[in-house]
Amino acid sequence: MENDRPTKILLIDDNKVLTGTVQIALKLAGFDVDVANGGSEGLEKMAAELPDMVILDINMPGKDGFAVMAEMRENPETNDIPVMFLSAQNDDVTVVQGLTVADDYMVKPFSPLELEVRVRKILERRGAVRNRVTIQASAYRSNHLPVHVGSETYLVPQKDIRYISAAKNYSYVHTGDRKFLAGYAIGDLENRLEQNPDFLRIHRSLIVNITHLSKFRKDSARNLVVVLDDADATELRVSDAYQASVKERLDM
Repeated sequence: MENDRPTKILLIDDNKVLTGTVQIALKLAGFDVDVANGGSEGLEKMAAELPDMVILDINMPGKDGFAVMAEMRENPETNDIPVMFLSAQNDDVTVVQGLTVADDYMVKPFSPLELEVRVRKILERRGAVRNRVTIQASAYRSNHLPVHVGSETYLVPQKDIRYISAAKNYSYVHTGDRKFLAGYAIGDLENRLEQNPDFLRIHRSLIVNITHLSKFRKDSARNLVVVLDDADATELRVSDAYQASVKERLDM
């Protein structure tokens, strides 16, 4: 049956690092995502697969995003597929032009959670979101987080994560012996992990997995410090703003 398949999204972008990030983010949200590395390939896949939605870059060699948009609108089989532009171009003229012909326009760099919300809104308006999306999203989110290693994106099991740290605009996932760049800001990660009771915010830049805590102690200033069960016995200080909530959560 048609409704048994997950909602299908076609991503057309020649940036392989970005497509990996978007693909993982939307797969974690329960969508079936295919990638085309340019406008011509995108039009071919679109005609063959008839996806429920297209996410489209503007600056691409050969056919740019607006040319792809024009051609898909001329094809009666693809002219009603919803489109979101995802582009680094943020000048008013391009954004307005994009919003005039597409369902939405999002500027890079972007928040993966915001992307997911916007995609869902577009699909809900078009009546294309299927029930399996929510089921798959819950299953994926309860098990893994996307991280980056060079140009590759991997899924790290949540149970293996000791803690998550933030530095400026970046977040990092720490396992027992490795540190990975995360694809989300720490606030987004906290929202994504809110259904997992093992993760606890202890500082504006720190989230810990309490299953990997080995002990607690007080430092010289009487601040609470948590000690992890990794080989280095990593110590993380609980900030004043989180002292009460951490003590309550850990029944101290």
